[in-house]
Amino acid sequence: MPEQPDDMLPPWEEFPTYTRCTIGWRMGPGEQYAFDWYDFIRSLPKDYESRLAYLKRHRPAPVNWGDEVLSVLYPDTESDQEFGCSEAETNRLLELGVVEYDAAYTTWVTKQTGIQWPWQLPGCDSPDKAARYWTREFWFFSRQLSTLRSEGTVRFEPVPIGWKDVEPELLTGRLGDVDVSLGLLALSKMLCVGSIQPPWVYELSPDQIDNSHGMDMGYCNAFCLWIGSAFDDDVFLRKLLQSTGIPNDWRKWIEKQTQHR
Repeated sequence: MPEQPDDMLPPWEEFPTYTRCTIGWRMGPGEQYAFDWYDFIRSLPKDYESRLAYLKRHRPAPVNWGDEVLSVLYPDTESDQEFGCSEAETNRLLELGVVEYDAAYTTWVTKQTGIQWPWQLPGCDSPDKAARYWTREFWFFSRQLSTLRSEGTVRFEPVPIGWKDVEPELLTGRLGDVDVSLGLLALSKMLCVGSIQPPWVYELSPDQIDNSHGMDMGYCNAFCLWIGSAFDDDVFLRKLLQSTGIPNDWRKWIEKQTQHR
């Protein structure tokens, strides 16, 4: 058996752009990394102090990784929940500093040495492809750009021809006309501005959500895609949405979407 490393980044720190349930943990580099990490964790001393020290050497986990954090701390204890943990357990882990709200973005942005423009992502010759296939990365870029824009430190690169539809939003930070029938383009414009408008602003209802995942999806579906890709807990999401007021029909839908976060 290969010798175990002296230390190993937790998977949430190594892959902050992976959601908890992404297929990336079941194929590709994430799969092997997860296997190796579980082997590494099994090699650690079982005492609580050693395992807490390991966790505190690294970035806190997103809240919905709480069950994995508990399994590191208490290797002989079975969790009752598949993802995350109880409110009391979460509060305890927050107090210990081993989980954190909105952890993944902070982990990601501290790794950045500059801006990775979304058209530099594989296959992203248009904004709708970035919004569809690299939603989380596009969202993290959006937040980073908003911070740099507020600091006055953005140095824009030439916008590729395939991205001209969002160039005004990208360069000015102001949202232009939005066609909600072109959901991915609408989402892309908002990401370039750094402000996601919820569907109820456009008088859309949850009844307009369907199972379409194609490039021609409407804005309700694109909004669902963003929620499913961008957030590891519901606290930051709710903070974003509360400013517009959440209608009752959408409130029930959001409760259902975030009940395991």
